[in-house]
Amino acid sequence: MEYDEDDEWFVTIPIQAGNYIWKFADFNNPDLQELPVGVSEGSCFQFDQFGFINRTLTVIEEEETVLPNYCWESCLPCGAIPGCTNFDAINWNPWSNFDDGSCIDQTTECTLGETLLEIVVTPDPWGGEVSWILYGDLGGVASAPVGTYAGSSPGIPVTTGVCVPIAQPYDIVIEDSYGDDINFIELEAGTIL
Repeated sequence: MEYDEDDEWFVTIPIQAGNYIWKFADFNNPDLQELPVGVSEGSCFQFDQFGFINRTLTVIEEEETVLPNYCWESCLPCGAIPGCTNFDAINWNPWSNFDDGSCIDQTTECTLGETLLEIVVTPDPWGGEVSWILYGDLGGVASAPVGTYAGSSPGIPVTTGVCVPIAQPYDIVIEDSYGDDINFIELEAGTIL
């Protein structure tokens, strides 16, 4: 394993084709390993049969595989601030430097009698436990189930746009699946006219 002038470690290892689990850890101190909080299974992390969180790697025969740069306990490059980086989107985040695909086009048009409601959730460190349901006069209108904010960076707003009928009240119910309350979560709802 080598260390370069960009403060990055790198190594080349010949391995057979297949699926592998791995994680960053200290070879001399196995207790020093990645233990990310508030993540669920996804393209970056996966739980093993013992409940530990690992990274995944798929190696295809006779194809060189280069892993992207990851930061400790993150699925993102070091220094990445995920969010909408499109200046023209209604949910543009001026602090974002890593587009997470959440941009909402300003040309989104709701049908006659509807308006666009922008719901902004700023998750806490256990965002994967958070869920919400938006209720109107006739029941549930939109929701974000448990796991929606898994892997989201704490403190970075996540925006959801929902077309809703005008001229009726709305309620939003926020829940924590673990049951220990939601820490430092902010919820904003604003109508875009």
